[in-house]
Order: sequence, then structure tokens, then C-alpha cells
Amino acid sequence: MGITVADIILKYLEVEKVEYIFGVPGTSLVPLFAACNRNDNIKPILAKHEQGAA
Repeated sequence: MGITVADIILKYLEVEKVEYIFGVPGTSLVPLFAACNRNDNIKPILAKHEQGAA
């Protein structure tokens, strides 16, 4: 598999020295969280509900 848009986004976030991303996993974010599995520098913090993530 080649480079995805999610991989490019994570590379940009690495340049900006982002260590964590927060989100509620869903269909629109699956590619981003999948890219996090291929990236050792940015850790995802997942919540089950929006209120719990706030």
C-alpha cells in the first residue's frame, strides 16, 4: 500500500511536534487512526463518547 492522505497529515503533525491526537473513532477517522498504528511518534487518545472526550 502506498502513502495515504492520513500518512501525510501525520507527517505534518510530526513536523509541528504534535505528540498526541484526540478523537472519537468513527468511519471518517478510521484512516487517520490506522495511520497512527504505522507511526511511532504520534499516539492516539480515543474516547467512546464526545462528552467523555471533552
